[in-house]
Amino acid sequence: MAQGQARLEGEESRVSGNLPSEGISVVTTCYNERENLRELIPAIRSVLAGVPHEIIVVDDSSPDGSYEVAAELADVAVRKKREV
Repeated sequence: MAQGQARLEGEESRVSGNLPSEGISVVTTCYNERENLRELIPAIRSVLAGVPHEIIVVDDSSPDGSYEVAAELADVAVRKKREV
């Protein structure tokens, strides 16, 4: 899946086609972390420079636009239905 592609909960899950089996998948969850994601995702990419990796962000239906930022910056963004 190309960087910035997003997927809604329930869609088929798959590893991005360009991630070698020895690569690293970084998975994080968020809720109302729009501004923090703008710092976190580039920091992860910096640390993992030269290492095959993908970044997956699972948003818990944040009302602040976290999902849109994740879709822009992460390799995979998933919007999860909020459980209360």
